[in-house]
Amino acid sequence: MKSEGKQVRLVTNSNPQSQLFVDYIHAQLDCQVSTMAPSDTIEVIDCEQMLVLLDVDHVDETTVRRWLAQASENQDIILAAFNLRDEDHAAEIMIAQHLQGIFYRSDSLENICKGISKLFEGELWMSRPLMTRLISFYRRLH
Repeated sequence: MKSEGKQVRLVTNSNPQSQLFVDYIHAQLDCQVSTMAPSDTIEVIDCEQMLVLLDVDHVDETTVRRWLAQASENQDIILAAFNLRDEDHAAEIMIAQHLQGIFYRSDSLENICKGISKLFEGELWMSRPLMTRLISFYRRLH
């Protein structure tokens, strides 16, 4: 898949493992992929769309809120989280934050790349059990 005008930013601590992840996503999706420190901010969006993958192992709630604020100011930013432990962890994050995608630690690299592609197409990406859980949660609110 050629993803011209699209970028993936991995918000995590830079290390050899994160670089392997960056290289894999770049090879599979043929788009620009880079890492950013959790304390970094995006000054200017110089692409058609940017997917920001927040590594929940390296970002705290304050950092997530800061990224959400940036994304709300720029419609070209898509936010997703990865390295979630399980569905309970994902539900907790999704209810508290307005993310468009969720990736688990157990997800295959192929599945992550498929999800990234779907997020760039404007779709949400999460497991069916999580989606069912969220719909049930929101129905109880109304």
